[in-house]
This record gives sequence, C-alpha cells and structure tokens, in this order.
Amino acid sequence: MPTSGDINKEWHLTQTGSEEQPSITTNVIQLKPPSADLLPEGFVQLSDFLDQFDAEPEIAERLPAARQELAAASIHTGKGQTLRDLRLAKGWSQAEFATLIGTSQARVSRLEARREKPSEDTIRELAISLDVDFNTLMNALKHADNK
Repeated sequence: MPTSGDINKEWHLTQTGSEEQPSITTNVIQLKPPSADLLPEGFVQLSDFLDQFDAEPEIAERLPAARQELAAASIHTGKGQTLRDLRLAKGWSQAEFATLIGTSQARVSRLEARREKPSEDTIRELAISLDVDFNTLMNALKHADNK
C-alpha cells in the first residue's frame, strides 16, 4: 500500500455510459517512482491507463485533432506560446514528440515545464521537428507550461 509520499497524483475517472453500456469508473494513480507493488487494489498506474486509452482506435484517431484544438484555444490566454503549445499544434502527445526527437516522454515534460534547460543540440532538434524558426522556439521556451 503506498504512503502519501509515494503518490504523485490520484484521479477517479468516470466514463459516462449509455443505455447499452453502464458508466465505468477507473481509479488511476501516478506513483513516484512507478511501482506495480505499491498499487492499491482497484487502481491502475497512470502510464498503463494512458496506454489503454491510446489503444482505443476511435479515441486514438481523434486525439491529434483534439490536441490541435487545445493548442489553438491556448493562444487566446495571453500568456505567450509555450513548447507545449507548439507540440500540441502538431497534434502530438509528449510520447510521440519524444520519439521524434530521440528522447523520453519524461524529458519532454521537464522541457515543457522549464525544469530542464535544453542543450544547443536539443534546441536545434526541437526547431527542426516542430518546423519553427529559432526565435519562435526561444520565445516558447521562455514560457513555462503552467496553463
């Protein structure tokens, strides 16, 4: 059983049902560090839940457009475009973007939150992958992903 120090985040997600199919509630937990041994009964690790979610063909087909809509909506916040916005405008998840630039999803998360400073090589790879000029990328890197 995890202690409060082991839990990063916890969610109780409900998928609304229909007449044919009842509603389903999934208990999702993000542990630090991830460990199947610490999962309480009835919970799934966040990464496993997201993998299952992405594996649904109908959902996976709609995700890129939903990400693009999210990026377009965030432009109107007045906080400046972020690395996250640039990624979402391409319709990519953090994991997809990580694969494109040859790194991990966790590193993309750190870059988006400005918890890690990118090297010159990483900046070059980001600009090429996102198909943006240097100034656009540098401005996006100045803004933390706290939307």
